Amino acid sequence: MPPSVTELRKTDWLLFLVVFAVSVLVHLPGLGLWPMVNHDEVVLNDAAWHLASEGTVAMPLLVEKDPSYATSYLWHPPAHMLTMALVYTVTGLSIYATRGVSLAFAALAVSLCFLVTRRLSGSLGAGLLAAFFLLSHPLWIWLARSGRMDPAAVCFGLLALLVVLPGAAEAHEARGLSDRRALLAGALLGIGSMYHLLLLAWAPALGCALLAIHRKRAWRPIVLLGLASGVPAAAWLAWVWASGQWQAWVDQFWVYQVLQRSSHTPFFLRPWKELRLFLEDFSHWPFVAAAVVTGFVAWVRSCPKLTRAPLAAGFLVSLAIVVFVMAKGTGAYPMVWFVWMAIAAGIGWQRVLMKQRWARLLLGAAVLNFAGGLAVYNVFASLQADARSQQRLATFLQAHLRPHSIVLGLEETWYGVQKAHCELHIWAKPDPLKQDYVIVPLNKHLSVAPGFHEVASLPDIMPRFFGHTGWFTDCAYNLWESNLRAQRARPARP
Repeated sequence: MPPSVTELRKTDWLLFLVVFAVSVLVHLPGLGLWPMVNHDEVVLNDAAWHLASEGTVAMPLLVEKDPSYATSYLWHPPAHMLTMALVYTVTGLSIYATRGVSLAFAALAVSLCFLVTRRLSGSLGAGLLAAFFLLSHPLWIWLARSGRMDPAAVCFGLLALLVVLPGAAEAHEARGLSDRRALLAGALLGIGSMYHLLLLAWAPALGCALLAIHRKRAWRPIVLLGLASGVPAAAWLAWVWASGQWQAWVDQFWVYQVLQRSSHTPFFLRPWKELRLFLEDFSHWPFVAAAVVTGFVAWVRSCPKLTRAPLAAGFLVSLAIVVFVMAKGTGAYPMVWFVWMAIAAGIGWQRVLMKQRWARLLLGAAVLNFAGGLAVYNVFASLQADARSQQRLATFLQAHLRPHSIVLGLEETWYGVQKAHCELHIWAKPDPLKQDYVIVPLNKHLSVAPGFHEVASLPDIMPRFFGHTGWFTDCAYNLWESNLRAQRARPARP
């Protein structure tokens, strides 16, 4: 992080817009087709749709697991729910509305990554390379297309970096980072944590970066940044307590999100699990992974210690928190540290590797790997478009479900069930006293549950490739109806 950080110019802002546009455009093909509607996409947006459509906060999906979900949503902090409720109020519910928001935040984060790296390195090329490395991370591709809140949190984290970075130019000055900048950076982290609380890991990461820049003069801004970052979370908890929802918060957030997602692996095995997860993420994108790692190594070897220390401190602290605190295989936690790695890799490429022919060939292979991977997914999705169509599922369910029914089913049917003006429940057993209908996978050939009868089937029209659909579902279902609740719903004979 050089003391002579350059000021952003018109060219930088023009490229910022170009990077944003490209980041959106590469994801528009097949946005509603892949990935398939998944668990996170549904559970993270059900409460938002309920707030937009009913005007009250609840997550009906899980009311049979815990009755508190009928009157509260404390699964995550409220920023994502409020953002999506506003969007749904304007646009109505659709897969494009859900994924369009996460895509917009993901594109903004990639553009901000460009600006941050540009400020750190003074190089347009380094900024563009860092943006590409973030854009092409397989997990980031999934996040951009899945209606999750992680891209929004990363946006606020990168904004905090932009606020703090100008202080690097003042490293030689006695005053160091101003109180105003420290408070603003902390506030941005705090707001971002209301999308995903793990962004608070960036508070100590930024604190260590500041310490590497300003040394003894860093303690006051570190304290101010830390206090400011914790204010939104403290306010959320105070509201939970004052509104009498503390036990619901314990059940929904603390027990499920914190205790379940905390790592219980033996301490010294945790780094190896993170490495394995990294390799699994890039299993189909090996050239992208090789380019990132090569650039990161080049950055470590080429940058002087004084300029490397702040970014290295932020990277190591955020990596350590994810590796040693969070359980692996869940969530999008690697992005918390990978953003720092992408910035470093972009700088390393620009400083060293772009001068070498073999490295330029590797970078070209990484770009082709990324573009080719997206193309393959888009081709397969287009060939399976009829089977994956949300409209096909919605039409089927609207034809067979009574409006305002309770439906036990699969997360992937959420959009269709809502279009039929019904309520989807998950994580429960078929019960003819509680559910009007049950949706089950057609090709599992399940016996009809006691107290239900089969109503209809949505046939399997999913094309196979080498005998596989390529996804976890074939979009074919059986629909069962409760005998008792169907009898109650029928109008009485005169």
